[in-house]
Amino acid sequence: MLVVLVLISAATFAQKGKHNRDPKERATRAADYMKKELSLNDDQYAKVKSLSEKYSERYAAIRKDTSLTRGRTMSQMKSIRGEQQTELKKILTPDQVTKWNALKAKREEERKNDHGHDKKARPDHDHGNG
Repeated sequence: MLVVLVLISAATFAQKGKHNRDPKERATRAADYMKKELSLNDDQYAKVKSLSEKYSERYAAIRKDTSLTRGRTMSQMKSIRGEQQTELKKILTPDQVTKWNALKAKREEERKNDHGHDKKARPDHDHGNG
């Protein structure tokens, strides 16, 4: 029983730690990932890193706001993500935007599959989308 509690505590801590990371650290990791995956030049990298820092701080502020409901938090995150993507498209070339969109789609699909939310794999589960 004690082992189970320790494992649950460790998993919970690891999940919280991922979201509580310093906004600048999150921004640097995001910019580094994009530099590698999209072959950003130095100017693009600097702009993407600055953009990521700006939005990481906004995301962190929303996460810390305990007065928001889960739905309101998600709504605000989605809105901010849209703003960020609009600004990002101004920095990237059209080819990089296409590649970025493909990477995001792949990541989203993996996330759904990892969390058991793949609607195709669970046709008996109604998500209220039909």
